[in-house]
Amino acid sequence: MRKLLLLSVAIGLLTFGAGTSSAAIANFKASLTGTYTTSGTATENDCWTPGPDDSQTQLPPQTGHVTSTDTFKSVRPNVIQVGHIRGEPLGAGRLHPNRVMQLKVTSTRSGTLGPDGTVNGCQPPSFDEQPSDCGTKTGTYGADIVGPRKGQALGFTFIKSHAYIYQPGDPFNECGLAPGENWMGFVNCPMAKASLAKLFNAHVHKIVLRAHVTKTVGNPESGGNITGTSTYTESYKLTLIRIRGTTHI
Repeated sequence: MRKLLLLSVAIGLLTFGAGTSSAAIANFKASLTGTYTTSGTATENDCWTPGPDDSQTQLPPQTGHVTSTDTFKSVRPNVIQVGHIRGEPLGAGRLHPNRVMQLKVTSTRSGTLGPDGTVNGCQPPSFDEQPSDCGTKTGTYGADIVGPRKGQALGFTFIKSHAYIYQPGDPFNECGLAPGENWMGFVNCPMAKASLAKLFNAHVHKIVLRAHVTKTVGNPESGGNITGTSTYTESYKLTLIRIRGTTHI
């Protein structure tokens, strides 16, 4: 899960380090494109159907499934600054504080699960149950290119109000995911390994970084009425175009 943290503006740190012989800085136009796919199953117990005289006829456990694909792409390149101080993780931040990267996300989901991972058909629908909203939805979110807690890599995170890392809510309300399964806004993105030699070589005009992760997750709460498993895959490409005259080592 993404933690709610105040994003420190990296530019001040990079500028501070620029006066030392062990610091390097470079500016880029950054573009991002990628996919996040997940598929899961859920099994619900205590299933029943109405019987005669308001009785309940018990049903065996019912199983449902869901598949979801999110594609994301930056609306336009965003100017970032990347910096490195010897012995420290790679740092990154937007060059203009009020210009976050606009990330367009198209989400397509289908399945037989309702809210909170309930299995459709396990129990009669309530009188106020809303119709399924499975299908395709599109949203645009603020994002930032960020450095890692350790090592030399770059990744991205969602940003709100130009400063706070946050978890944008699932765009679907009545088309649930399996227990333990999350949409991409609630998953820590993988980091793309970066080469310091390329990042701070003024003669390398274009750099393409790639990241990929596949994980299988289960129901985080054992003993519950609904159990499930799911597998998700996230991959993306981060393209950096060097802004000439801005690389300093």
